[in-house]
Amino acid sequence: MFKWILIFLVLSFSFCSCEKEININLPKAPLELVVEASLNDKFPTLNYVYLTTTVDYFDLRLNAAGISGAFVSITEGSVSGTDTVYDAGSKVSLLELKVDKLPSGFYINPFLTPQKNKVYKLEITYQDKYIVGTTSIPEPTPITDIGYTFQGTKDGK
Repeated sequence: MFKWILIFLVLSFSFCSCEKEININLPKAPLELVVEASLNDKFPTLNYVYLTTTVDYFDLRLNAAGISGAFVSITEGSVSGTDTVYDAGSKVSLLELKVDKLPSGFYINPFLTPQKNKVYKLEITYQDKYIVGTTSIPEPTPITDIGYTFQGTKDGK
């Protein structure tokens, strides 16, 4: 009988749990610009820059509003030895896309056509902030061979 009582108590305690709410007081995140940019050489309509701001961790509004009124430009460059040279004549401004169904903060230029093996400098000026970023589009690595090996299961089938 004692054995059954012990089993009952162990099972009862295993289905019970304690709960304690822990409040974490995180400091407010400083307001910073967040930049998402995409450049590709295949689809010029998919080249864009999206500007937003940081959002606090516990903020319930997860749809951060985009930043309007920024000056966004992309300059093409090339690598010469260990230096990168940017051609000021290739500087292209991106215009803010204003569509009712899209959030603000999207900047595009449909005439921007990046090329492989070139370097690009992104410049953003918004109020008193100046942000610079660089990227390149490398030559794709060709796929020369695709194969697979069937290893079977443990029972040899």
